[in-house]
Amino acid sequence: MKNAPIDYKRWYDAADSRVSTRRFGGAPEADELERLELLAAALAGDGIRIKIAASTPKLFSGLMARSIKNAAYAALLVGKDGSPNVRAGYKGEALVLEATAMGLATCWIAGTVNRREARGIAALEEGESLLGVIAVGKPEQPLERIPDGERKRKPLEKLVQSEKGASLADILPWQNTALKCARIAPSAMNMQPWRFACAKDVICMVASGIFDKSAELDLGIAMLHIDLGAAVGGVRGSWGVDGAVWVFSVADADA
Repeated sequence: MKNAPIDYKRWYDAADSRVSTRRFGGAPEADELERLELLAAALAGDGIRIKIAASTPKLFSGLMARSIKNAAYAALLVGKDGSPNVRAGYKGEALVLEATAMGLATCWIAGTVNRREARGIAALEEGESLLGVIAVGKPEQPLERIPDGERKRKPLEKLVQSEKGASLADILPWQNTALKCARIAPSAMNMQPWRFACAKDVICMVASGIFDKSAELDLGIAMLHIDLGAAVGGVRGSWGVDGAVWVFSVADADA
């Protein structure tokens, strides 16, 4: 992904303590909002922009979004018509992990907000669409690292298609770190709509299950997590797409 300033280690560590929050404890401080707005501006590009704005009583009035309480701010993901949702997922998750690193709480919301209200807040221009919303605020309790066993996630063995590539026992250390980071990535209803296969110097990712706009966002989120895990494992790479397969290819390795 282009135009994405990545603080690899900071965001990798934040992923361990990030959890979806539906009850918030107050508004971010002014300096925290300023930092998020600067990051949103830096992430803009590829047909995607992120609008940080104060929430309104109507924004989270959709049926499933009503459980969001006291979220003072929201990050609205806006894309030009035709922009892949994966880009919004990637960039939105960067904002989420920076917020987490600052001690803020977040919640990804795809299609359950009051969309008319959200479109107004985002100030959509001609040719733009609302792709997603992230609730942002202070947590009720300080964020802490989540033990692996307490996350509702599929085991890695069910996410890696060893028949299409190397088995988990044979993958490289950086691939193992990257896949573990991708495993804890958030997704709608914790469906984890992705599957992976590994070969020398690459990780391939395909959609699994129903592939809709929400799942496309989720793929982008997982892509950032793979970038973070790979970087912490000493490897930098880039993403390309081959048909329905997203491919992370190693550019250079430090270890």
